[in-house]
Amino acid sequence: MQIRVCVWLAGVLLAVLAAEISASAECGGEAVIDRPRIGLVLGGGGARGMAHIGVIEELERLGIPVDCIAGTSMGALVGGLYATGMSAAELRALVEDLDWADAFDDQAPRRTRPAQRRRDDLLVLPASVGIRDREIILPEGAFSGQKIELRLARELSLRTRDGSFASLPIPFRAVATDLATGAAVTLSEGSVARAMRASMSIPAVFTPIRDGERLLVDGALANNLPIDVVRAMGAEVIIAVDVATPLMDSTAMRSAFNVMRQLSHLMVQQNTRPQIASMGPDDILIEPAISPNLGPMDFDRAVDEIIPSGRSAALAQADRLRLHARPGATTRRPDPVTTPELAYLELDNRSELSDALVLNRLGVSTPTPLDIDALETGVARVHALGRLKQVRWELVEREEATGVRVTVEPDIRAPRFLQYGLKLSANNTRNALNLRLGWLETARDGLGAEWRAIAQIGEEPGLAAEYFQPLDLEGRFHLRPSAFWERQRIPLPEGTQRINEADIIRYGADMEFGYAFGNAAVASVGIRRYRTDVSSLNAEPTPSEIDGGEWRLQLLRDSLDDAFFPSRGRRSSALYRRSVSALGADAGFEQIEVFHFGAHTQDRLSLQWSAVAMLTLGDDAPLANQFRAGGFSRLSGYRSQELAGQHFIMGLLGARWRLSPSQLSPAAVGVTLEYGNVWEERSDIRLRDGLANASLYFGYRSPLGPLYIGYGYGEGSRSAVFLSLGRPF
Repeated sequence: MQIRVCVWLAGVLLAVLAAEISASAECGGEAVIDRPRIGLVLGGGGARGMAHIGVIEELERLGIPVDCIAGTSMGALVGGLYATGMSAAELRALVEDLDWADAFDDQAPRRTRPAQRRRDDLLVLPASVGIRDREIILPEGAFSGQKIELRLARELSLRTRDGSFASLPIPFRAVATDLATGAAVTLSEGSVARAMRASMSIPAVFTPIRDGERLLVDGALANNLPIDVVRAMGAEVIIAVDVATPLMDSTAMRSAFNVMRQLSHLMVQQNTRPQIASMGPDDILIEPAISPNLGPMDFDRAVDEIIPSGRSAALAQADRLRLHARPGATTRRPDPVTTPELAYLELDNRSELSDALVLNRLGVSTPTPLDIDALETGVARVHALGRLKQVRWELVEREEATGVRVTVEPDIRAPRFLQYGLKLSANNTRNALNLRLGWLETARDGLGAEWRAIAQIGEEPGLAAEYFQPLDLEGRFHLRPSAFWERQRIPLPEGTQRINEADIIRYGADMEFGYAFGNAAVASVGIRRYRTDVSSLNAEPTPSEIDGGEWRLQLLRDSLDDAFFPSRGRRSSALYRRSVSALGADAGFEQIEVFHFGAHTQDRLSLQWSAVAMLTLGDDAPLANQFRAGGFSRLSGYRSQELAGQHFIMGLLGARWRLSPSQLSPAAVGVTLEYGNVWEERSDIRLRDGLANASLYFGYRSPLGPLYIGYGYGEGSRSAVFLSLGRPF
């Protein structure tokens, strides 16, 4: 009996000793022998979490060492970066440097997108769902976190050996929530960037992170202030920072939106209160006084308002914090990180694109020293192919050699998409409302072929189908066969007295062969065969059926950063079209179209300018092939397509003012000044015969596309109130 007791006591002693050794290894290590181990706990709160940086600034000023860190959501992001050895000053500089509007925009920068993806901008099909096994597949979240995670991976690779938890100089844990069970999940292995991204995956805002069988979302749902986690790491004194949004009183909850916000805040408060209640007398709770009106996405207010609030809250606890000051025992900093040699590349391609295409776009060869800029450029090229959820990279170790793993995740909706949107133009005399439905199938082969069908229902019905076939891995050469049917009612020139509108039906087929010069420029040659039926309810014009056949040459260069609200870049095009009898045309004619648009932005003010010249060389184009003018930004004082002629020349100057300092704001007001006209004879074109026009508008990036509402005024007391949903310039 005595032997059993002795064995049991020895086992307990060994277990306690092992626990102490394990805790010591996690929180502070064996170097901490003459003071309590200090654990820093950083809670979640979106942009409010930037207050953590202000707290850390004061901890550094007072000389408070931090031995281990646990964080949730934004607290995991700040805490994970601090665990790499970043100072408070470096954290502040990162916040100031980061373009938050761009960071939360998952779309590849337009300059990196291939021509086919830029062409998508013209289709006014901004919304889409997936179709799989006759079921509708909705997006998992508004953002995939593509750019956020890439930036985190960059910062970690600059300061750690491989970006893993094991390589951090300060022990760190991130907390997420298992969406299937609701349980808190403490992340302590593998990629730190991936763990931070999982911890901040706000449901419906960020897509969840799949970790084996688990689906991980924002840790705030289960443990927003993980005091228990850092205590389990071996911390003896806790410094916890709570930045959660305070609850509203009953007078503030007068809308459904505020009621939903309150429910969200209640969930966070219910798991935070027990954590705070577990704190001991030596633990320190810091609660920055952040305005309750400051939302989780107000990152533009971080430097001026949020970070200072954190520092002020820490200053209020300075007397208690000084008890733990150890100027000679500051927080550990990382050893200098040498640039690793990449011995191999692992590709985890989960998409339907071929490995050869992905590797070609990636452009990384091994062995080679790690070049983060080149790696990120290659990842961006792959992501710019479109219809991908995320493309990410991480350093990996295998057999004492360092490599890089690139993971390509497809959009959960791929490869079949049902797209929809509205195309709307309206003024005080004519309305045109059209619903657009599109069917898109991507990755038809390893080169990224795709086919698309679009049906337009409304005032201007139409059908179109096309197949896009890249011909090489670089995506430089392509073929694009297509077919179309469309119906339009267009106003006739003012010279026609007996009717005011013609009914035009056109249908046919087209074949295009193109060559892309990088991402910005495309040259193409094409042929088109079509038939045009022109009729009206009145005697003129005489109903007619006209066969058309033409070939064309086109050069397009597009470097605009945004097709609808451009702030910088240029778009230029030149088109030569010739209708010839050899292709079945009843009427032969030649036309030239030249267009240039530019934009430049300083702060919130954007300037735009454009010039367009459309000429029929022989003044002999049929009615349906003449150029149209009128409507917003095309002589705005006239109703849509009111003017028609063999020639159209116009210049435009515009200015747009973003209503909010935040680049996340989708609203702006603007003005345009336009001068131009249409002519029937080229010999009649005179600068003095131009018509001066102007417009004042409100622009908004709506979920259904770019929306413009405004007033146009034209020379001769012409005016039009317009509403446009679609491409403006």
